[in-house]
Amino acid sequence: MRNRLRGQRCRAFSPDMSVRTSPRGIRRPDSGVDCGPRRDRSTEASEPKVVIEVLSPSTRDFDMFAKLDECRAVDSIDHVLLIDPNDPAGQLWTRGPDGWTEEVLRSLESTAELTAVGLTLPLSEIYEDVAFPAWPEDAEAVTG
Repeated sequence: MRNRLRGQRCRAFSPDMSVRTSPRGIRRPDSGVDCGPRRDRSTEASEPKVVIEVLSPSTRDFDMFAKLDECRAVDSIDHVLLIDPNDPAGQLWTRGPDGWTEEVLRSLESTAELTAVGLTLPLSEIYEDVAFPAWPEDAEAVTG
């Protein structure tokens, strides 16, 4: 993502950057895109446009509900991408004129269209070096 944004106004950020979700609330997403001016020594995104979270078992519910709601309440955020770490899948939430819409991404061929920053992010790139756990072909294989 960083290379795709090179030379543009917006830039990718990593978990060392924070996003202010309320006057007293700060979150540290796994990744994202900031389109605001850089502030000296600040670790806070000045105009976050995209927030990306990799769902982990311990924080999955919190990320999918509370943190998602907090991010969608931030005026500058136009996309929230939730990534499943165990399967090539995710959810892309996009702000539109009539509110937020959800797109479910279900395969490595899927792409996340981050229109607010002019970026198409293929899931195949996100999962480039990921080895997925082997899942049984069907429930019969598990139950015997």
